[in-house]
Amino acid sequence: MGENVSSAPFVLHEVLVVVPTYNEASNILKLIDQVADAVVGVHLLVVDDGSPDGTADVVRSHPSYGSELHVLARTGERGLGNAYREGFAWAARRGYSAVVQMDADLSHPAERIPALLEALTGIDGADGADVVIGSRYVAGGGSVGWPWRRRMISRCAGTYARLMLGLHAHDPTAGFKAYRIEALAEIDVASTTTTGYGFQVECLWRAVQRDLRVVEVPITFTDRVAGSSKMSLGVAVEAARRILGWRLASEGERWLRWVALACLLTLGIHMLYLRGPLLADEGGFAMVARWWGHGGDQLYGPQWVDRPPALIGVFWLADLLGNAGVRLMAGIVAAAFVLAAAWAGWVVRGRRGAVWAGWTGFFLMSTPFTQAFALNGELIAATWSMIAIAAGLHAVRGQPGRPATLALAVIAGAGASMAMLTKQNFVEALAFLVVLLVAQAVYAPACRRRLLAASAAVGIGVVIPLATAAAWAHAHGDLGGLLYAMYGFRIDARGVMAAWSGVAPGKRLHTLPLLALASGILTLGLALGIAVGIEGRRRLWRPSPLVIATAVAGLIELTGILLGGNYWAHYLIGLAPVLAFAAGALASQSSPSPQSVRGTRLVRVFIVLPVLATLAISPAAAERVTELNTVEATAGWLAGAAAEDDTLVVLYSHANLIQASGLRPAYPYAWSLPIRTLDPRLDLLVATLDSPSTAPTWVVGWDGLHTWGLDPDRHIDDALAAHYVQVASICGHPVWLRRGLDRPLPSPACTHATRPATHPATIGDSTHE
Repeated sequence: MGENVSSAPFVLHEVLVVVPTYNEASNILKLIDQVADAVVGVHLLVVDDGSPDGTADVVRSHPSYGSELHVLARTGERGLGNAYREGFAWAARRGYSAVVQMDADLSHPAERIPALLEALTGIDGADGADVVIGSRYVAGGGSVGWPWRRRMISRCAGTYARLMLGLHAHDPTAGFKAYRIEALAEIDVASTTTTGYGFQVECLWRAVQRDLRVVEVPITFTDRVAGSSKMSLGVAVEAARRILGWRLASEGERWLRWVALACLLTLGIHMLYLRGPLLADEGGFAMVARWWGHGGDQLYGPQWVDRPPALIGVFWLADLLGNAGVRLMAGIVAAAFVLAAAWAGWVVRGRRGAVWAGWTGFFLMSTPFTQAFALNGELIAATWSMIAIAAGLHAVRGQPGRPATLALAVIAGAGASMAMLTKQNFVEALAFLVVLLVAQAVYAPACRRRLLAASAAVGIGVVIPLATAAAWAHAHGDLGGLLYAMYGFRIDARGVMAAWSGVAPGKRLHTLPLLALASGILTLGLALGIAVGIEGRRRLWRPSPLVIATAVAGLIELTGILLGGNYWAHYLIGLAPVLAFAAGALASQSSPSPQSVRGTRLVRVFIVLPVLATLAISPAAAERVTELNTVEATAGWLAGAAAEDDTLVVLYSHANLIQASGLRPAYPYAWSLPIRTLDPRLDLLVATLDSPSTAPTWVVGWDGLHTWGLDPDRHIDDALAAHYVQVASICGHPVWLRRGLDRPLPSPACTHATRPATHPATIGDSTHE
């Protein structure tokens, strides 16, 4: 990893082991003895932060205290990084030739200290290292007693540090290291700034920047058996933030700051909507995910919905994040889209392409006009598609080595497959990959062997998620049910929709171009078309494989929006992957042709204007969306009146009401279209209301009881009259309670609640029919 700080032979004379402690009285004596047994004559310095359990006093009671054992007592818990800085400075002042750092919790094997020191001095005539890492992740290394979550976090943290900083060490977050004292001076450890576990990465990063020689020796890490870990979410966030900062501050990497800013602003815009009421589909899918796995014989436990498992899986993960988890997950997904768009732009046009594609992704993933603030199938599937396109481009055009090409191709195929498993009609990423590979093979016959291998890897990537979903469905005995939910139901439902008035979809169709214009999607699309036309004329209309693949993917998505028949505002998000990538490519091209320059400038203008507009209007849009609405008011009343195990049915839409109330659904169809398609005579609903064992505690009439021509024989009226009593009307919606049950009934309150807007231009709700 570099050259030694000194070409002179390195000779060990005195070695100091530095051990930071805070409340380690139960471990420290055993560690002292282990270190003394491992290396004769080694000195040990305990840097204690005023441990309440008396760790420093325990050290002072050891027989070797004052000779080979020392204590540096400090006041207050001042952090791991500060402890090591002071310990290293203590060593330098006293003339030690090498320093070993290790934890006090017995997780680092003291018997491996000689191996670290041997690597410093050199093995079998080889030059000694400047920094030696006791590594869990090289051959011969490992860990014992770690739960899989900790193991996964460690691996992810190490991978993050390696990718962000370009480190080659397998275990960059390791806390068991040995340094030459000259190496500590060379990396200027006193000027390091991290206080937590990021200190390990900061020192390694500085060593690599200064061309110091870093080697790894294997160790077996053992999880602590006594005391408590000092790792916390705050420490992890600090480390991640610092690593990103070091990368952005690197010379020649300033373009990454612009990409990072686009990602952070995307996340920040989404945080404006964090506490707002969830939209109908958004809350409904969250409700399905919450009760998934809680019994029931439907596709998702007690609920059925015509969506693939990857979508519900994301909502399940969002539920783990807490009350605001859905909108937080939307922000994370949107920021991931921006990062993937920048990746695609970088592959094709380098740094400028990354910046322009990233900022295009910002406004596409943040504009309120397409409800991009909400977590929905389009947002998630578009992100998977963007990842697939970026990885596919990197595999085909980035010229990586063969193993990297195959790995990227697998990622591309898996991304395309995950897009379809999130929203079943999102096939444009797969189409892009197929067309790109075929066209590239036609245009570059010499590369056909490599492209054939990449195509096979894409196929493997596609199969892996599909096979996983099929195995899950088969394990639950419902593979046919999954296929029907994804595709068969759509055929049946189209006939149901055709039988009813097309007035509402017609209005949405007329509004959709206005939303595309307001969001910047339409103007950007036109600018891209003009720029492509200019380039096509300049090149005598010989389109490249990239242009062909992009055009095919864009036309497929546009056709899907127009032929879908519903024309919801968030369907426009499906155009985002193609638009972001194409904008990054065309806005960053450099051509001597005056016509091409005009096309490039035009594209840039219609990226910048929507970015500025999104920044300007988002606060007001968020204020509108996050107002208390009638769904939240009704749900709040139910939550205040209901007992712990109460259940709920809402007639016949607004599944988000069930989610907001926290009550368990008692009927498997929470949307109107599945009701009209799968239970058109309401036989199952009537049986549910009549049965003493399945009847819901509460029924809310959100729509009229005979909306869409349902229940012409008034069986629902009869069941409600026989088994329920209307106990309230909340925001104009009747609420029934099961007869014979007694619940405290709060006063109805709807004074400050607004009705959820149904017109997309009002930046409000949407309803999955």
